[in-house]
Amino acid sequence: MVLVLSLLVLFLGTVAGETVKEVTTSDGGILALGGNGGLVASGIVAGITLIVLGFFFNYFGYKLFKILVFLAGFCVVAGLVLYAEYKIRAPLEDEKGRQLWYLGIAAVFGLLGGGLMLFLVNVGVALVGGLGGFALATWILSMKT
Repeated sequence: MVLVLSLLVLFLGTVAGETVKEVTTSDGGILALGGNGGLVASGIVAGITLIVLGFFFNYFGYKLFKILVFLAGFCVVAGLVLYAEYKIRAPLEDEKGRQLWYLGIAAVFGLLGGGLMLFLVNVGVALVGGLGGFALATWILSMKT
């Protein structure tokens, strides 16, 4: 789910064009705040989107199995492609066009990966389980002070 959050924050931060200031909290965590000290709109929208996506995965996964497998393939492949793009060459702060290109390329590969998972159903189910385990591990690690 962190990969999905990264995609959403990158996309929404690019579109919104807000300046983000990172503030260290008392427990050592980092909180992204806007220039006036409030939460950044892109982070709020990303959080809401992830909550809806998690609700969908939990309660409609069995009923809408093919959509769940497609979304899992999309999330994993698009996240890995975006990670690779940023590892090869991260765009500078003023390169908004490059950020959008990276996002578009990741989305295209994500669609291809999601479509491929519809044919490789067993691998898609493994990706669903992997994303669920990753989300659970992230949640458990977030409890550490």
